[in-house]
Amino acid sequence: MAVNDFAGSKMSSFVKVSATYESAAGCTDESTLSTIRVTATNNAPRNVAEYADQRADDGGGPSGSTKINLAVSGPVSSSLVMAEVDDKSDGVEIGISRDHPVWKRSLALERGETRTLEVSFREPRWPGNPIF
Repeated sequence: MAVNDFAGSKMSSFVKVSATYESAAGCTDESTLSTIRVTATNNAPRNVAEYADQRADDGGGPSGSTKINLAVSGPVSSSLVMAEVDDKSDGVEIGISRDHPVWKRSLALERGETRTLEVSFREPRWPGNPIF
């Protein structure tokens, strides 16, 4: 996972990001999907210097807000089935890096706001592999 600042400010330094990965690679049921869920929270304080709180992206945003781009890399040979933003079906940009699929989505975050990106995908199966 990678996080890029699209706001052109310092506010993204206050964004806390966490991720969970639930792999279905060890499942024998082919209908089971793997998921990666990324949660981003804007923890910007109210007393940030004005120069750090200036958005340079198109459209800008309110004080304390930012815009980030989340890039989530999947396992080699995996394929996207569905993407959701804040539990609603939504699109992602699809790319590739070193044979890994990469699913990207930009998110605007106001001060105190939490947003989620979840990707569900099929990945190669290894049932019976001792690491599962």
